[in-house]
Amino acid sequence: TIVKEIDLSSLTHLERVSVRGCSNLEVLRLPPGILALDASSCTKLKKISMRMQRSGHVSEDNATTGTQGLGLAALNLSGCRSLAPHGVEGKIFGPGTDQFTRNLVEADLSSTLELTDLSIANMLRSATKLASLSLRYVATDRMINALAESNAAASFLYLVDVAFSSKLTDASVQLIATKATHLQRMNLRGCRSISAACYNEVPIALQKRLLNKEHGRNILIVDILKRSRASSMRAKGDNVFFFSSETRSRKK
Repeated sequence: TIVKEIDLSSLTHLERVSVRGCSNLEVLRLPPGILALDASSCTKLKKISMRMQRSGHVSEDNATTGTQGLGLAALNLSGCRSLAPHGVEGKIFGPGTDQFTRNLVEADLSSTLELTDLSIANMLRSATKLASLSLRYVATDRMINALAESNAAASFLYLVDVAFSSKLTDASVQLIATKATHLQRMNLRGCRSISAACYNEVPIALQKRLLNKEHGRNILIVDILKRSRASSMRAKGDNVFFFSSETRSRKK
């Protein structure tokens, strides 16, 4: 049986939904109050419908004004190649997205080829608690600049994966590395427009900043980048992707 539409809108007790790998699914209707959604690898998915929950009851429409719902905490749309901003009801990717995304902690929007950079930028700007983000193949300067402007960058963000994003440039990468003071890892693999200097310097600078924090020294990442630029390799290295926490554990 080929399932093209799933309607869960009446199951108001649901908090987590996974339709991962439903490659023929085109329409997904969700109940209010959803905290986690995994729709990864739903390559034909064109429409997602969800509503906020207002203090024990559902609003009559999709408007978010005045709602008190918690919104999403985890969102995985990786591989949803057919999903466009207008196909998502519930203002996740439009102006005023904060009611849906303000508590978002983890997001994977890799290979969401039909979502515009403006729509993703709107979401990232409103996700004030975002800690982990993957934008493989789709990251642009507009998205990363919006992320750098968000409250999450200064307080929560520790992982950014923008591998194979051909439109990303040095300027936005260095900006997020500077603004995201808790950032531990940034995957730049396959980003063709990133220079070898930026590719090699940024991950090393992130590690040095973390190590300095551990020793009680507060050092600006821009200063680390300036010092390392002179000795930066001309070719892009292979061993620059790591979690700084792994470095600490090996020393113990």
